[in-house]
Amino acid sequence: MNNVMNTFFFRPSDNALSRTLIHSLWQGACLPAVIGIVMICTRRTSSAVRYNVLAVANELFVVVVISTFILEVGTAEPAPNIGRQLYSQF
Repeated sequence: MNNVMNTFFFRPSDNALSRTLIHSLWQGACLPAVIGIVMICTRRTSSAVRYNVLAVANELFVVVVISTFILEVGTAEPAPNIGRQLYSQF
């Protein structure tokens, strides 16, 4: 049972996913600031141009989050063997 728990719930990719979610918070918080600057700089352009710029910014955010996950998987350490500690008490 412990091997099954460790195999499915305590993988390095789980650690990388949680770190990616945390990083996406500050990355997503920077996005409105950048978008605000872009909107100010493109005030006099057509709405189609502004829409396309914002669409690229949103796609760039997805690329950045995926890149963060790939980097985190490459540097992820295995999670501690919590399953064995939890189930050894029973």
